[in-house]
Amino acid sequence: WTKTSGTEKVVRARFRSQRGAELLALELPSSVDAEVRFRGVKAPHRVVGAWHAHIWAGPGQDGVDIEITLRGTQSADALLIDHSYGLPPEGKFLLEARPSSAVPSQLGDVSVVSRRVRL
Repeated sequence: WTKTSGTEKVVRARFRSQRGAELLALELPSSVDAEVRFRGVKAPHRVVGAWHAHIWAGPGQDGVDIEITLRGTQSADALLIDHSYGLPPEGKFLLEARPSSAVPSQLGDVSVVSRRVRL
């Protein structure tokens, strides 16, 4: 649901991945004055270029309750992103082409899906 007052907009929703991804992110432009909470707890952010990324790591099927408080009267664009570990079945040939000496780097293989929304 969304509640708007004269100086802020509060959006509450269930944030989940249809793919069951274990890592979810809400990214807002750094110019947006906002507070993000996952399950009622204020989420810190990390700077990713001109965006602030608020990240949730946990079981993906049920998702997580999210509350976004936007200060000001303007709407904001946001990115909803999910990261699932491993490759989809279509990527099997990539795994088979790797030499036995291949090792993962950082998160290893991930599939990333994003969607732009307007809050």
